[in-house]
Amino acid sequence: MLFLSGTLMATGTNILSWAIIKTGSIPVRKAHEVFLARLREGQLDPNHDVERAILRAHYGALQFLVAEAVQIHEWGEGEPGVHNARLFLTAQLKAVNAKNIEALTASLAKDWKGLVPATFEGADISVPETHVDAALAELLGVEGWDENEKQILTHLAYDKTKGWVLAFSAHIRHELKENKEFRAIYTAEVLNIHTIKLDALLEALPRLDEIARDVKEVKEITADTNFEVKKIKAMLTSIMAANHYTNKVGHQYPDYLATALQNLNIPEERWEAEILDALERFVQGMEQLKRHTNLPADMEAKRAEAFALFKQAKLDEGEAILEGLEVAITERFEATARDRARILVDRVPFAAARFDFDKVMDLYERAAQTVLSIDRDQAVNWLWKAASIGYSRGEISGYRRFLDEAGKLYQQALTYVSASDGRALPNQGETWGALKNNLGLVYATLGERGDDAALAKVIKAYEDALKEWRRDKLPLQWATTKNNLGSAYVALGARGEEGALEKAILAFEDALEERTRDKVPLQWATTKNNLGSAYAILGERGEEGVFEKAILAFEDALEERTRDKVPLDWATTKNNLGNAYALLGERGEEGVFEKAILAFEDALEERTRDKVPLDWAATKNNLGNVYLVLGARGEEGALEQAILAFEDALEERICDKVPLDWAMTMANMGRVLWGKGDFEAAKKCLRGALGVFRELEASYYVEHVGTTMRGFGLDPDVQ
Repeated sequence: MLFLSGTLMATGTNILSWAIIKTGSIPVRKAHEVFLARLREGQLDPNHDVERAILRAHYGALQFLVAEAVQIHEWGEGEPGVHNARLFLTAQLKAVNAKNIEALTASLAKDWKGLVPATFEGADISVPETHVDAALAELLGVEGWDENEKQILTHLAYDKTKGWVLAFSAHIRHELKENKEFRAIYTAEVLNIHTIKLDALLEALPRLDEIARDVKEVKEITADTNFEVKKIKAMLTSIMAANHYTNKVGHQYPDYLATALQNLNIPEERWEAEILDALERFVQGMEQLKRHTNLPADMEAKRAEAFALFKQAKLDEGEAILEGLEVAITERFEATARDRARILVDRVPFAAARFDFDKVMDLYERAAQTVLSIDRDQAVNWLWKAASIGYSRGEISGYRRFLDEAGKLYQQALTYVSASDGRALPNQGETWGALKNNLGLVYATLGERGDDAALAKVIKAYEDALKEWRRDKLPLQWATTKNNLGSAYVALGARGEEGALEKAILAFEDALEERTRDKVPLQWATTKNNLGSAYAILGERGEEGVFEKAILAFEDALEERTRDKVPLDWATTKNNLGNAYALLGERGEEGVFEKAILAFEDALEERTRDKVPLDWAATKNNLGNVYLVLGARGEEGALEQAILAFEDALEERICDKVPLDWAMTMANMGRVLWGKGDFEAAKKCLRGALGVFRELEASYYVEHVGTTMRGFGLDPDVQ
C-alpha cells in the first residue's frame, strides 16, 4: 500500500490572489421568471453569470483537449499549433473573466437550451453536435496545426470517454457547485424543462397504504374450515403487524405456518413464541435467497423442494436444504464476484493510458464494492488506490472535488478497519494508521487552500495515526506522521495560531530522530525542507536569528534533493530558499534579493505551468514579491516585472479553486498598483483580497492587509 508523505511549500513573504465577492443566491422562483423574460427577449442575464460560466467551460474544455493531445501523443510545447492554441485560449479566458465577452457570445443565446442537463445532479450535459462542431472549428482555426494534428484533435473532440463534451460537462458541474448566481438561473431553466415530468415522478413514490393492504390480505386468508388454523392466523396477523414483519414475508406464508403449527401439535400457549421464532428463521432464509435471482436449474429445484417441505411442516429438513443451497450459492457468488472485480481492475491501465483518472478511480471503487463482503482487505486496498489518485490529482490541479472525493474514500476505507469505538480492529493497526495519516494529508491540502474546517481536522487525524504508528513498532511510519503533523502546525502558524510554529519545529525534530540521512536520505531532506519553512515563517514574525537556521536547513535538504534525482522536490526547496533570502533582504541584508531571484528562476525550470500549475503560480507570486520590494526601493522597471509575475500567477490562482492563494496574489497586486499610482485599481484589489480573507476567517492575513490599507490612508472597514 502507498504511504503518502507531505511536503510543505511556503507561499511567500508578503502574502498574497484575486476574488469576486459573491452576493447571496437568487431565489429560484424569481430567477425562473427573470430567466424566461430575458430568453423571450433574446438575452441572457446582464451580469453575464450564465454566459461567463458557459464560456469558461467552453474554453476550459478546449484547453483540456490540447493538454490531452500533448500528453498522449508527446507533442512538444514548442510545436506551432500547441503554442498558438495555448496563447489563444489563455487570451479568450482572460476576456471572459474580464467580462469583455460581447463579441464572444453572438451564437450562445440560441444554443442555450441545448446545454441544459438531463437531470439535476450528476447527469451528462446534453450538448448538440453542432456546438461540438463549432468548438472544434474554433480550435482548428488556430494557425500552426498540421493535418495529422488536426485529425488527432478531431478524434479526441468526439471521443466518448474523454472528449470535449465530457470536459465541458465537468466544467459546468464545477460552475454549478461554485457559482451561486449561475446555479440559480440554471436551476430555474431545468425546472421549466422538467415541470411536465413532476406528475410522473410523484406517481413513482412509494405508496403509503402498502402495509395496510398487506395486513388486509393476511386477514382475508380465512377460507380454512379448521378452527385452530383460523385462530393461529389471527394471532399471526397481530404478531406480524406488531413486529413489522408484514412486508417481509410472502402472502402465502401465514397459511403455511398456521397449518404447520397445527400439524405439529404445538400447544396454544406456545404459539406466540413458535410464530416469532419461525418468522425470524423464514425471513433470514428469504433474505439470503433474494440475493440470488435467476438461479441455475439444479438450485431452483432444491429451493422448490425446501418450500414443499415447509408446507408439510418439515422445518428441519427444509432448512437443511436451504442451508446447503446457501453454501453452494455463496461459493458460486464469491467466485463470480472476484472475477468481476478482476475485470474491473484489468481495465485500469486502459483508462490510465487515456489519462482518464476519473474512470480509474471509479473502476477501483466499483471493484472494492464488488468484493467487500468476501475480501475486506482487498476492498480496502482498492479504495486506498482510488483515494490516492484523487489526492494526487487534487493537489496538482487545485480542484477541490478531487480532494473531497479522496477524503470520502479514505473515510470509507477506515470504516472497514475500525471497531465500534472508532479504534483499529485487531491486526488492522498499521492499515488504520496509514489511512488516518493520508486522510490528514487531504485535510491539510484543503486547509492550505482556505478551508478552516478541514484544517481543524488535520491535527486529530495525525494524532490518531500516531496511536497505531508508534515509534517502537513502526519507526519510519511514526516519523512520516510526525513530519506531516509538523507541516499541519506550520499551516496553522501561517494563519497566526499562537505557539503552532514552535510545535511544528518540535515535531520535525522528532521526525529527524528516525528520518536520518543514512537510513532514508530523501525523507530526511523532506523534513529538513519543512523545518526550514517553519524557521522562515518564525523569522517573518520577527524572531531573531532564525533566518540563518532556515537557510541552513534548505541547503541541507538540497544536498539530497538534487535536480537529477527529484526535480520537483529540488524546485520546491529552491522556491523556499528564495523566500528565505527575500525575507532577509526585506530586513536590510545586502545582496540577497539577487539570490532570491536566482533561486525562484531555478525553481521555475522544473515548476512549469504544464506539470504543476499551482506550484508554478506560487513561485511566480513569490518572484513578484521580490520585484515589488525592489520597485519600492526605486529599482527601474521592477514594478512592471512584479505586475507581470502576479498576472501570471493569477492565471492559475483562481478564486473558485484556491481562494486563499488567490487573495494573497491579489493583495500583492494591490500593493504594486498603488506603487504605480493606479489607486482605484489598487483599492479594488485590496478590498477584494480582504473580503476573501474575512470570509475564510484568515485572521493573520486580515490583519496584514488591513495594516497595508491603513498605511495607504484607506479604511479597511469602508467599501
